[in-house]
Amino acid sequence: MNIKCIKKGNWIILSENRNIIYGISIILIIIFHYFEDVLNSPNGINKEIHNIAVIYNVLFGSIGVEVFLFLSGIGLYFSLEKGRDVLKFYSKRIKRIIIPYVIIGLVYWGCVDIWINGTDLGDVCYDFLFISLFTEGKQLFWYVAFIITAYAIYPIIYSMIKRYGEKSILILSVIGILIQFIPRLLFKDVYINAEIYFTRFLIFFIGAYCGQKVFEKKNIEFADYILIIGGAIQFILYMFIHYLHILPICDRFFELIGERVIKCFWGISMTFILVIVTTKIIPKIVQKFFEYIGKITYELFLTHVAIRDYMKIINYQTSNLVNYIFCIGISFVLAIVIHEINKKIFSLTSGRTCN
Repeated sequence: MNIKCIKKGNWIILSENRNIIYGISIILIIIFHYFEDVLNSPNGINKEIHNIAVIYNVLFGSIGVEVFLFLSGIGLYFSLEKGRDVLKFYSKRIKRIIIPYVIIGLVYWGCVDIWINGTDLGDVCYDFLFISLFTEGKQLFWYVAFIITAYAIYPIIYSMIKRYGEKSILILSVIGILIQFIPRLLFKDVYINAEIYFTRFLIFFIGAYCGQKVFEKKNIEFADYILIIGGAIQFILYMFIHYLHILPICDRFFELIGERVIKCFWGISMTFILVIVTTKIIPKIVQKFFEYIGKITYELFLTHVAIRDYMKIINYQTSNLVNYIFCIGISFVLAIVIHEINKKIFSLTSGRTCN
């Protein structure tokens, strides 16, 4: 880890700490899911836990997703910059994403659609291929649909960044906002069903743009600090205005642009906060733990959301802390197993390893 880069303020700190921050981001998501279940629980919940859940969801919510997507946009820039063979880029990403989803997705949808709901293979395919995400709002594996789309268009994004340089941030931001607002205005039902999908492209595009800064080890300049610090300031303003119901005009503005846009820039600020906390406070042994989790983040996300949802379907409420700890334990074990299986398959088909 380059301490000088941290002191001088260099974008490379995001690359040097990427897996650690990935690991922390999935932990933040898992915590968010627990508090989400607490707040949605039909049963009585301890008042102190309920209050903690409210505070956590106001301050952080699903911010781990924004952090993860921001870093993903950066990481993919590295992949194309180091080797500009688009076919190899697609091949590696397909193996990395599809194999774990085939294992987890088919088992989950097979159990839920056929065993529990008594339907047929047609419904399994309908859900597995994400059609129900847009038509029925089945959002469980939305991230897989998102990242497949993101991978598919990334070479275009990369070319745009190389061609237009600094100007590309404006172009990508406009595209990210249009992807969010066009369905919201023209295809309301589809947008409502898949809001979680449409509203995450902006943070991913900004990450892709920042990928060039990270790869070229550029210093963090004044304009960059405005983005980083401004994200935190606008989120603090949003909390005061929205939750205290002051300045109705500003509250209406925040409502119009949507909470995801606000969380997008808060996510950028949070990424740098996590880097600072990681490098200055967290002990090395804990960093190693988060770094390992960062390598299995995708598999852990898939196993976690599948097991959590399945437990709720069979009435094992995950708002119960004991049940949720069990859910986390099983998720970790399965994620490690599936990650190792994927590494073996990747190695056999390409002669390389998959991290």
